Amino acid sequence: LHEIMDSMFDIAQIDARTLQLHLQPIDVADLVREVCFSLTKQFAERSQSLAIDLPALPLLKADPNILHKVFYHLVTNAIKFTPDDGKITVTGKALPAGNKDALEGGVQVTISDTGVGVAPEYRDLIFTKFYQPGELGKHSTSKSRFKGGGAGLGLALAKGIVEAHGGRIWVESQGYDETHFPGSHFHVLLPLTKPEKGETVGTEMGREIKMTL
Repeated sequence: LHEIMDSMFDIAQIDARTLQLHLQPIDVADLVREVCFSLTKQFAERSQSLAIDLPALPLLKADPNILHKVFYHLVTNAIKFTPDDGKITVTGKALPAGNKDALEGGVQVTISDTGVGVAPEYRDLIFTKFYQPGELGKHSTSKSRFKGGGAGLGLALAKGIVEAHGGRIWVESQGYDETHFPGSHFHVLLPLTKPEKGETVGTEMGREIKMTL
């Protein structure tokens, strides 16, 4: 319940353009590793494997506590919609200056899974508040159970936080299939220089790390 209330509060701030960001230089690779280590129990419960393969990435100016929530929700989402014995992979790359989404360069992190996937017509919808994929009757409140449901806030919150940092989030998938499991690739792109100042920001709605769990 506390997590749901916290997410609702954050989303309300995002909608009102009053989300407080305490910006500092951060290593996204370290942040992702911290998130994944915190979910070791959930991976074990589902007998899923985790691979993190991140090259040395440039430091970003971001709020580590707020950005932590983005990767927490993306990884837990991957756990829930990937079957037992599936695999989740986290990769990243530095973006050169001149990229259309990061003119002065940036970082892109991708969370890939071998799960049920996302149908084309839902690729934008899943980032809206209270959207619940699949049949509600099959949902559970578990953080790790296959297709376990929630409040439908995690991906909406992730989108709002990424955009508040001047970035972009999107998903790629060949479709939804509970038999062949096409999987999904959730991409987070964060620019190096945005937001430039910003004690208050809102939006509308280097070290190499390789590890395997």
